[in-house]
Amino acid sequence: MHDAAFWQALQQQKLLHAAWWFSTLALPVSCVVLLLPLVGLIVARQIHTSAGRLLWMLLICVPPLLILPSLVARLSLATVARRLGLILPEQPQMLAFETLRELGAALNLISTWGLTGAFLSMPMLLAGTLLQRPEWRQPIVNKVSRAMTALVTQTFGRRSGAVPRLAPFGTLTIIRGQRQGVIEAVRPNTVIGSKGSIQLNDAGVSRSHVHLDVQRNLVYAHDLGSSNGTYLCRQGQTLEIGVQPCQLFSGDRLFLGDPNLEQSIELLYQREGE
Repeated sequence: MHDAAFWQALQQQKLLHAAWWFSTLALPVSCVVLLLPLVGLIVARQIHTSAGRLLWMLLICVPPLLILPSLVARLSLATVARRLGLILPEQPQMLAFETLRELGAALNLISTWGLTGAFLSMPMLLAGTLLQRPEWRQPIVNKVSRAMTALVTQTFGRRSGAVPRLAPFGTLTIIRGQRQGVIEAVRPNTVIGSKGSIQLNDAGVSRSHVHLDVQRNLVYAHDLGSSNGTYLCRQGQTLEIGVQPCQLFSGDRLFLGDPNLEQSIELLYQREGE
């Protein structure tokens, strides 16, 4: 039995609504979508709660489950027929029209599942890419967030001293600089700079000056190759932060630029419970 003859018979009888899906896209798309659980495992490491990781893994498995029947049908039409309780003869001419129509209806349903899985996989792949947050480039979600924050700030302004409601990883208070008195929440993968997620337009601040990240519920900072450097002051001692991550503790002061210069930007890190 040759599957090609039965596919041709189904198309000639106009019993397939999406023959192009099986003939062109089902195989390559399936190969990509079936890798989603592997991507999900990698991304799950970036999610801090067990419930969040479980929900993410459940969602990421939906597209492969929807698209798997299309792959099976594309590779072996007889397998689909057997699942329906049908036996395909050697030639499609020997198959009753009602049986052929039943097979076509099943394939149409399978193609609908497959197309749904393919469409669902696209936002999940995008979400997986953003959640990985590679340090060599700034995530799109940060750019969108920064643009929205800038628009709201320009329109309504921000009240100095207003503490962000959700700041589980602490806050940064701008002690010295153009935005003096403003309090920003520390979030995973925060970039401070003139084009950062925490935007500072003071002279001497690089586009991407310093990076803050959260690892195992601890906040770390490292310099992003800024022109004037990043410095940490703790209990009267000052050290320059390089590219190696340095853990922050409540009460630490970050300086963007030499602390001895008046134009340097001073930030106070605070976190409840420390």
